[in-house]
Amino acid sequence: MAAELVFPDTGYLLKLADGTRYVIRAGDPAAQRVVQVFAVASQLTPRGELTAEHVVVAVTAPETGMDRSVRYVADSVLVCSLPPPTDADRLATSMALLAATIARDV
Repeated sequence: MAAELVFPDTGYLLKLADGTRYVIRAGDPAAQRVVQVFAVASQLTPRGELTAEHVVVAVTAPETGMDRSVRYVADSVLVCSLPPPTDADRLATSMALLAATIARDV
């Protein structure tokens, strides 16, 4: 029996100039803060019922770096491991890592 994933929010839609769409979601409560601040800074809209070609799931884990992003599920889902946003500097670092993960995928 497969486990069902539960996400704190529905995610935010990122539409690129070439028409490619990403949904950015938080995989845990600490990552939810990063995703929400990233969405505000990037002026992203809540996903709603729109579909996307790619999904980025942000999760927090101690001692992570840019090389920890993992792609799986037929190249359509990226898991981005971020440092916990315990202060403003780590929040900014997490947002930069999230953006870099998407940029490397494009």
